[in-house]
Amino acid sequence: MGSTQDHALGRNRAFFAKVESTYGTFVKPAATDAAKVLNCSFDFKQERKNRMDSRAVRAHYERITGRKEVSWSVDSYLIPSGSGSTDPDLAPLFKAAMGASSSQVFSLTSGQALDSLSLIQQMNNVVMESVTGAYVDTMTISMSGGDDPKVSFSGGASTHIHTSTTTADGAGSSTTALVVDDADAIEVGSVIKVGSSADNIKVTAKNGTAITLESASSWSDGDAVIPFTPSETTAGSPSPGITGSVTLAGNSGLEIVSFELSLVNNIKAISDEAFASTVTDFIPGFRDVTGSLSVRCAKDQALEIGKRKGFGARDLQIVSGSGTGNVCTIDLDQVEFEFSALNVPESEEVIIDLPFRALAQDAASNDELTITFS
Repeated sequence: MGSTQDHALGRNRAFFAKVESTYGTFVKPAATDAAKVLNCSFDFKQERKNRMDSRAVRAHYERITGRKEVSWSVDSYLIPSGSGSTDPDLAPLFKAAMGASSSQVFSLTSGQALDSLSLIQQMNNVVMESVTGAYVDTMTISMSGGDDPKVSFSGGASTHIHTSTTTADGAGSSTTALVVDDADAIEVGSVIKVGSSADNIKVTAKNGTAITLESASSWSDGDAVIPFTPSETTAGSPSPGITGSVTLAGNSGLEIVSFELSLVNNIKAISDEAFASTVTDFIPGFRDVTGSLSVRCAKDQALEIGKRKGFGARDLQIVSGSGTGNVCTIDLDQVEFEFSALNVPESEEVIIDLPFRALAQDAASNDELTITFS
């Protein structure tokens, strides 16, 4: 027996990331703003407080609405562009995490110039979620053995927009006034398609079932009103975990078991202002660039145990992939290794875990980390 309803399917997810020109103002995506992701989660909460003044009964009977809280996370393969001249599809997220980009090179900045983003995920025209004012608090890149290198981003946001399916209640001709059967399917900021011709239309206002559209369109009574995103345009293939190199202080012979890098921006979300229900801005704090290497304790690598006791900063470079348009290079010019106990199994080889912190060369520099796609 076939299904009688369309279901939202994770395998049909379309994901888009678009830089905002004004914090928290939703920007409609274009086809080229798409990226392939493994997982994406938007989490919306709104505080509801119990009324606690005196009353004759012990039951709660009323609640007070408080602030909204939006968080998000995205996981993806580490995917170069597939071309030697264009940024990867996840470039908006890399730049939002690091602050600067130029010709496929992403680097850190001291200022507050971290982009905010409109993020969208849409599942086969059944349901769409969008968040506005999204900022990247944490970025993590991980590689292990022959596993595929992966990157993840997470942070907070200002507004969550839900869009699902409904129908037009009455015909419209060259108008911005749309009435729908189910008002809960649409929110201000929703991007919809009405019928077979009116698509990529942003909702600018809502009053009950009366919806105001950003541009005049036409439709028939009973036409489907569904979430809309453009067809995806993505490029590049995942960087394979079996090609690449590690160079530590000029030594390119280091063989690693695993590598992990974490950038934490320690962002303070501004959400404590009077008469505001959501995040209105954000301030980056002192950032932390940390990570770890794991290597087998062979005779020529055992000296790493002692070297870290001198607290010397050393250059570390990780290259993933090979060939034009398929390489990601991670440069950490000043790495100070920290301490961790040897991982000694019952009978197999000993593993040296080398946690590290990346430092700038001096007080005026922002060179802890550079990521280059080529």
